Amino acid sequence: FFVLDWTFGRIWFIKPIPDGASFTAQPELFLQAIGDNGFAPTAAAVDPRTGELVVSVGGRGTRGAVYRIRYEGNETFEAPPDGSPRAVPQTAADLLRWAETGRPEERLLALQTLRRNASACSPEQIGRAILPNAGHADRYVRLAAADLVQALPSEQQTRLFDAATDDLARATLLLAGCFEEPDRRFQAAARILTGAQATPETRLTCLRVMQEALGGLTSPDAAGTVWEGYTPRRRLSQGLPCNWFRLFPCGHRDVDWELARTLALLQPEEPGFLKPLAQKLTTASEPEADIHYLIVISRLRGERTPDVTRAVAEALLALDRKLDARQANRDRNWPLRIAELHVRLAEKDPALNQALIEHPEFGRPDHVLFTQAPGFDRKHAARLLWEKARKDSDYPWLPGLVKLVGELDEEAVVESLRRLWEQAVLRDAILPVVVKHLSDQDRPLLRDALESSNSESIRLACEALTRLCLERDGETALRVLRCWRSLSDSQEERRLRPHFRAVLSRVAQQDHGSELKPWLDWFSRTFPGLVRQLEEMESASLEKWQGRLEKIDWSVGDARQGKRVFQRLGCASCHAGGQAVGPDLRGVVSRFSRDDLFTAIVAPNRDVSPRYQTSIILTADGRTYRGTVIYEAADGLILQTGPDATVRISADQISARRPSRLSLMPAGLLDRCSDQEIVDLFHYLKTLASP
Repeated sequence: FFVLDWTFGRIWFIKPIPDGASFTAQPELFLQAIGDNGFAPTAAAVDPRTGELVVSVGGRGTRGAVYRIRYEGNETFEAPPDGSPRAVPQTAADLLRWAETGRPEERLLALQTLRRNASACSPEQIGRAILPNAGHADRYVRLAAADLVQALPSEQQTRLFDAATDDLARATLLLAGCFEEPDRRFQAAARILTGAQATPETRLTCLRVMQEALGGLTSPDAAGTVWEGYTPRRRLSQGLPCNWFRLFPCGHRDVDWELARTLALLQPEEPGFLKPLAQKLTTASEPEADIHYLIVISRLRGERTPDVTRAVAEALLALDRKLDARQANRDRNWPLRIAELHVRLAEKDPALNQALIEHPEFGRPDHVLFTQAPGFDRKHAARLLWEKARKDSDYPWLPGLVKLVGELDEEAVVESLRRLWEQAVLRDAILPVVVKHLSDQDRPLLRDALESSNSESIRLACEALTRLCLERDGETALRVLRCWRSLSDSQEERRLRPHFRAVLSRVAQQDHGSELKPWLDWFSRTFPGLVRQLEEMESASLEKWQGRLEKIDWSVGDARQGKRVFQRLGCASCHAGGQAVGPDLRGVVSRFSRDDLFTAIVAPNRDVSPRYQTSIILTADGRTYRGTVIYEAADGLILQTGPDATVRISADQISARRPSRLSLMPAGLLDRCSDQEIVDLFHYLKTLASP
């Protein structure tokens, strides 16, 4: 079969190869895009008359096309005679024969058929089908045998368990539910788990039985948290020893993984379990494993030794660096999950936060996340991060870092933040710092802030503008009226109307009331030369951009300079790393044509992907939030309002909610770029190849 890879503009061919009761396959690259036309396959079909593959591309305002791919050659192909499926037996006797002596795929089919028709067989016949398969090497066969156990009465299940002759079969039967009492199942599985002859497969099955005895993974109150998958649904009736954990580490990745998870479910009091878990956190360990063992450690009780504290701190600080090195994607809930994990670890280890801030590796932008925890020395952290950023001209700033460093409240800091204003994604964070140290040089910044999608930034900019001399400042009036008109007939507009009126009154030196139209009439009379700009819509701006882009020579560009443009514009803040709010840009040039790509950049609101569409949330206390819902439950939601900014809003606080037509990506990103900088940026994006 063929797989369409929309993200990276590729088509894969996959040929399943029988492997026991299932299949294996190695994907082959069948087709990929070259050049600048883009290739984002959206659908495919095989022409039943010719066998040709027909592929469509396009959608969401991008270039559309249909490609027809045909095989040109003289070879003919016939299905090999071996491995063709045999007719499914229709009698119980034949099904039992398949179950006892057939190939893995035949055993699987026989067991599944017997499960659907169990009433036609005696318990003895079903037992005959289960026993030779409960310890089978193929896990799908074993699982089908375990499922068939459910057709037997409990006393027959017990006799079946007693008749089993190997550990894997006994573990499979326990998984099926033999011994309904949870404590008894747990203890029986623990005994098999610690047996000298137990294989990794047997131990994994035993650990799953033990987890099932605890009611399965995840208590309801842990849903939607980092501990989902590490909390039990029930407690056993008596305290059970954890001597089975002496197997850890056994050297088998999956067994060690589930041994640790099971320990997290039980939360034993003994502190001695922490040391071997912490030893799993090394410079060479995989980041996914680090997260797993950190979650387990956060669940355990007991005093932390300095060695454990140091290992946990180093693992937390290295997470993003390790993931970046592997070019691993993180979803939008990554900051929330890591933040809550850190908070719990710090609650159980009072020395952890100090170990983090004193570690030589502390200072990456993603480490700002840790400063949000209660008790963290934010001022010390701000100083360290500020010093690192000052020495590195390519330091990747994030809004949270701006907010933290701004707390230093020093003129040198404020000046450096003013120089970062060109990075539109940072403006909402820079604005409060600038307003606190306001001067007339900040007038252009305040005007830019009126284009923010954050109503709090608009309010703050208006209040700051009224502190400046605005008489006959037509440019400021233009920006205010644009903003006012864009919010017309909304609750946001009603809340901001007094602030718009105050700024315009300072410009006009008179008051024209609280309605928009009189102010538009005044503006037309007072600043006729600016009226055209007031009326200009995004479509006209896009038309100008398209005309400019058509005249650019795209043939010669410098990807290294393009990377600097990418960083200067703040693109990495939203499209890379663990706190990205926009799509990963790897392979974007293969996916979109050059024209479609730059249309999306200069007109981000033209067509917003459903995955990145934003919502406007109005709260009972009069606040307005705009962002992407990344978690929602009956009691509320979590809204991501920026690369490293989230807000949790309880359901009883939400007074209104509506979808927004605006993207979180700010408009005007390329307005201050030269043609050569745009070309360099494109050549850099071309280097972001698919993995």
